[in-house]
Amino acid sequence: MTPEQIDHLRTMYRNYYHDSIDSLPDGWFTIVTDFLGEMDGIGDLTDAVSVRLERTPSGLKAFVFPEMSRWSNEHMHQLRTAQRTLYGLSQTTCETCGKGAVYAPLVAGRFFCAEHDGGGNNAS
Repeated sequence: MTPEQIDHLRTMYRNYYHDSIDSLPDGWFTIVTDFLGEMDGIGDLTDAVSVRLERTPSGLKAFVFPEMSRWSNEHMHQLRTAQRTLYGLSQTTCETCGKGAVYAPLVAGRFFCAEHDGGGNNAS
């Protein structure tokens, strides 16, 4: 992500921010922002959770480690929903520009729109 995007996320979501975000592609800024917003909306549990994001061959996964004694079943359900949403959106969001994407089979684990097709033309 760009330094500006990183600074924005670090400032807005300092309780959930993890350095794993720094290496994510620029096009996933919005879906990461939305995920961290969902985390923030789960409740006042910022001192009871750590978050790490990892790009995998099948999409972006969020590893969240809550302190189980503080999380209710509803909190856990909201967390699982947010994780599934992020994962699914990463598979349909261009890594370069953030528009709709398709899986690029020539570049395993990469997701690009038609303009940034993953053939190396404009992909980062």
